[in-house]
Amino acid sequence: MISNWSENESKIVYGGSQAYYSKASDEIHLPIRGDFYDLQEFYATALHEIGHSTGHTKRLSRDLSGKFGSPEYAMEELRAEIASVFLEQDFGVEVDESAVRNNSAYIQHWKTVIQKDPNLHVQAGGSDNFNGSRGTKEIGRVRGYRNSLSRGDVIECR
Repeated sequence: MISNWSENESKIVYGGSQAYYSKASDEIHLPIRGDFYDLQEFYATALHEIGHSTGHTKRLSRDLSGKFGSPEYAMEELRAEIASVFLEQDFGVEVDESAVRNNSAYIQHWKTVIQKDPNLHVQAGGSDNFNGSRGTKEIGRVRGYRNSLSRGDVIECR
């Protein structure tokens, strides 16, 4: 699925020491897989960045202009992290307790922004954005893409 996303949606560039999505070039940048602590960490990071890439104008056309620390930035981070958590579950990626703690810590990082607007988490992953039985539009976009692939393509990655 990750390779197919790179080939057909948002190119994934491997190398370097940072993971990020560039809206200007519509590219996902990831360190090489061997630089991650384990495969789960790689998948969590890749799916988080894929979550960001669903916001491109070619896909869901979200406003991705929020500056670091702003409510808009926090909203986008919440969307990507929620998408990553649900997609890991969908793809059967085994998540251990430390991964859950990492997800929780990442979301906790945005606590001050969430506290300023208690509805922020509902807007990021709440019922007004649901697509199908569960999941945000971002998750629905990736699920739809995944469902168009053959069964053998779903877990493959570089």
